[in-house]
Amino acid sequence: MLSHDFFNNIVLSILGNPSSRRLVARFRSLQGCGAGAWLESVPTSLKFALKPADFCLATRLRLGCDMPLASAIDKCDCGQPNDRNGSICYHACKHRGGPIWTHGTVVNVWAECLQDLKITHRKEPRELYDGANQCRPDIVYFDTQSGCDVELDISIAHPWNGDAVSLASREDGAAASKREQQKSMKYSQLFDVFGNPSNCIPVVMEHFGRWGQRAQQLLHDLSLLAVDEDGQSNSRDFTVYWRRCLSVALQRSNARVITRKLSRLEIHYSRYLAKQ
Repeated sequence: MLSHDFFNNIVLSILGNPSSRRLVARFRSLQGCGAGAWLESVPTSLKFALKPADFCLATRLRLGCDMPLASAIDKCDCGQPNDRNGSICYHACKHRGGPIWTHGTVVNVWAECLQDLKITHRKEPRELYDGANQCRPDIVYFDTQSGCDVELDISIAHPWNGDAVSLASREDGAAASKREQQKSMKYSQLFDVFGNPSNCIPVVMEHFGRWGQRAQQLLHDLSLLAVDEDGQSNSRDFTVYWRRCLSVALQRSNARVITRKLSRLEIHYSRYLAKQ
């Protein structure tokens, strides 16, 4: 299994100094915390396992390789030009729910992380903000140290989506940082149905695997609560375990979204050949 740094050094030595904004943005994202954790995971359980096909697609996505059949169809189902390396219109466009599926997968793993610590939590509490339907956190858990609820708004940011690529090509982690700022602003003026101000943490992971600063801090804070069977601190093992779990889950979901997309491309391509 290739380590994160060794893997990236091989890629950089092959491609040299990338000039395009997308290439630079991708490499900046790949160098961030958590981006290569799935490559360091030993498949000793289902949480760490990727099917061979999923691993191949996740690796293609990481390397920026063209996806199978991607050149056969000119347009995505949403009408946009098809993205050959499987990034924008495989994941960022909302046609057929690709981003929603990936988001739901990551939310579930964060919930499992809280469950592992036996922390009381709820997913998508609809009643928290009366009349503010666009501000529904994904997870709410009770923080015993502060004595109040903490809201988690979890999202996947794409460094190539819209105008983000320009900033992401110049600054490390720009896509995650921008999304964190947007989420913080969104919740900053809200009060819950009990009159308490919002206590929301924007938990952002970039599409290529990089973690935002707030997500890193959240996992660190949670790790301080982890203890082993003897009651000793288990912070480091907890952090490594759940970072890898979340990284594998993201890449597995990325691969599954691509697989669904390729199956539709194959149908369209078969129909195209039948007309010839």
